[in-house]
Amino acid sequence: MGSSSFPWSDFDFIKATVKIQRTMVDKVIYDTVKTEASEAALPLSETLLKLLLAWRGQSKFNNDTDWVWASPFSAGERPLNLNGMQHDHVVPAAKKAGLEPFGWHAFRHTCRAWLNDSGTPLGIQKDLMRHANISTTANVCGAAMDPSMREANDKVVKMVIQ
Repeated sequence: MGSSSFPWSDFDFIKATVKIQRTMVDKVIYDTVKTEASEAALPLSETLLKLLLAWRGQSKFNNDTDWVWASPFSAGERPLNLNGMQHDHVVPAAKKAGLEPFGWHAFRHTCRAWLNDSGTPLGIQKDLMRHANISTTANVCGAAMDPSMREANDKVVKMVIQ
């Protein structure tokens, strides 16, 4: 399983989209992604767009060919090592918070659960998650959160009791 990495040129700040065009596996960058669905442009929220533009303004590596999260050891020509980031930052933060160590893919499952919890239609969830098949979205990637399950169950119980 690879992770997506991208240079600034993957962003269209006028259309507020990003098009992920490559993946990185064990520090090797491939100019392909897993599926055609993975290549689809993704919309950027106004909030994220502002944060990215602010980051680009303060980053030393802000040319179109530089990586958004560039390694300082390669002068912007290579992305940060995500496995190193996970080991050095994500895992210690999880332990500090009393959680079991987890990887980057857990964030995808969380995103899917939040999309579902917010009432986002399954078809839109599929597209935002860049899944080729809706069955992957529905059956594999994330589940409803406890408050949503409680609320849904409460609605059904009230229908039956009242």
